Amino acid sequence: MTTTYDILNERLREGFARVEPGAEPVLRQSEHGDYQANGVMALAKSVGRPPREVAEEVCGFLDLAGIASVAVAVGATPISSSGRSPGRSRSGGRCTATTLSR
Repeated sequence: MTTTYDILNERLREGFARVEPGAEPVLRQSEHGDYQANGVMALAKSVGRPPREVAEEVCGFLDLAGIASVAVAVGATPISSSGRSPGRSRSGGRCTATTLSR
């Protein structure tokens, strides 16, 4: 059975690869059930661009049909997916996706 983690990781890899082939999203699940891709900072450094710009670009490439209803970049760094409403967090920027029930 394919998990939400597997689906998000595959789709994030596709988005990261469109910015730089072989880039890794470094997806992890938090203790709250959210998913966060911490690879944006490394990717931004690798391509010599601001992290927020790279996060917005990756979010623009994400195909979250069937698993999320929203994807937006807010702030500067990690890309995050959760069951909560998108919004700015104190921990930095994120591309937030509100996940659908599975």
